[in-house]
Amino acid sequence: MSSSAETRAFLVMPAFNEAAGIQLYLARVQQYLQGLTERKFPATRWTVLVVNDGSRDQTEARLKEASKSLSQGAVTVTYASLLR
Repeated sequence: MSSSAETRAFLVMPAFNEAAGIQLYLARVQQYLQGLTERKFPATRWTVLVVNDGSRDQTEARLKEASKSLSQGAVTVTYASLLR
């Protein structure tokens, strides 16, 4: 009897005033992880957690948009914003 257990993997990354490029960067990370899953780790489900470290620009708004548009397939993008 074989088991096809799903593996959870997490990528945690910081962000501080990254509004200008965070969506493009996360899109590339999502594409890379999706391809890696398809090629080598089909039972892996990824969570990309971005920790917004008190940004004063539109980083949080961009992360909110990215979490909706980039969470697909084997990759989920989410964020946590720290308060100061």
